[in-house]
Amino acid sequence: KMIRTYLEAVRSVARIDGYERLFSLWHFVHVPLLFWLVITGVIHVLAVHKTVDLDRLGLLLHEEATAVQEKLSSVYPLSWITEVTEDERQAALKAQPGKARSELAQIPEKAPSGPKAGGPNQRGIYVVNLLSSRTPDVKPKQPLPNSLRNYRLYTTTSREGGKVWYRLRLGFFATEQEAKETGELLKKRYPDARIDRISGGEKEAQAGLLLSEGRKALTNGDNSKAIPLFTQVLHLPKNPYTQEAREQLGLARERNGQIDLAKVEYKLYLKLYPTGEDADRVRQRLLNLTGGGRKAAVKLKAPAK
Repeated sequence: KMIRTYLEAVRSVARIDGYERLFSLWHFVHVPLLFWLVITGVIHVLAVHKTVDLDRLGLLLHEEATAVQEKLSSVYPLSWITEVTEDERQAALKAQPGKARSELAQIPEKAPSGPKAGGPNQRGIYVVNLLSSRTPDVKPKQPLPNSLRNYRLYTTTSREGGKVWYRLRLGFFATEQEAKETGELLKKRYPDARIDRISGGEKEAQAGLLLSEGRKALTNGDNSKAIPLFTQVLHLPKNPYTQEAREQLGLARERNGQIDLAKVEYKLYLKLYPTGEDADRVRQRLLNLTGGGRKAAVKLKAPAK
């Protein structure tokens, strides 16, 4: 009996000794495991923040965003185009200090938005007809709300049924729904407001006037005024003035100190119009901005008036 008791005690001691060895080994291993746990935790936090806090480049018109995305596809293969809400646009304006904020402020502000009913060829062909009169004194009754300050207020003259009509219009809108929402916004000031779809002749006439006003502002050194004028030409469907407006917008941004946005405009121009003397001029301007230009390469020439 004493021998059996002794053997059981020896076995118990052996088991305890095994556990002690195991715990000793754990003390040796747990230190590097602890460091590894800390490292993986830091990586996890960084990865989550990188995923949630999306980096965006904007704000751009859809075709501009498409061209820029193609240019950046090799660097950001998972990039995509998305339409931002008005809240995000305002947050971007507030978040960007100094010069960057001033550049974002040049992006046209949209009217109250609705469902996008029109296709790409219907873009910018709707206006709100505010007033119609048989006399030429059609003038705005009150200043427009700030949310509409980037839209064009203009007058037209037309002959209908042997009678001459003078009209005050506000444009241009991508879809009929957007124009209707704006008309409702101005209903108290202009109770007879209605939605019209502009003709090709009116579209080209307004594009030409906008481009002319933009050129004049650019010549006078008023770059901040020229930028929205050229942008409004680009808001219209493609017309004979679209190509020059694209180049002039890049030049206006360059002269306004918005170098990054000027590069985007020049790159987009070359994407849309890659050949010809005008393309060579824009390409040289882009090279000058990126530090790779040589003055002797191409003689810079102003666009045709």
